[in-house]
Amino acid sequence: MTCTDEEIAGTIHALFLQMQADRHQHRSLPWQDEDPETRAITIAGVASIRKSIYYGMAPEKIAEHHHHEWCAAKIAAGWTPGEFDRDRKTHPNLVHWRRLPERERYKCFVFIGAVAGLTMQEAG
Repeated sequence: MTCTDEEIAGTIHALFLQMQADRHQHRSLPWQDEDPETRAITIAGVASIRKSIYYGMAPEKIAEHHHHEWCAAKIAAGWTPGEFDRDRKTHPNLVHWRRLPERERYKCFVFIGAVAGLTMQEAG
């Protein structure tokens, strides 16, 4: 069975929602309630990571590239750096990869690992 980018994105979104709850950071909404912009950015991220994995890009490069693409998509949608505020469209992670806190870099690697695992599962 082949999973669509949207199905994988929804699964990963649920994982991140749980991670946020565990750290008492309630930023995201459940996938079905999330705004179309966030859903589209997440789906595009899955598609990009799947392509990068297919072409054998190193995980470190995928993570940095994914973060750069995420920042570009958020900025194009009107987001700016700052304390997280959904209504004002500000997000603290809109920074260069090298300035991103380690815990946030870790989330990029979790995202990549989840995409890889779900992609490999469908191939197996």
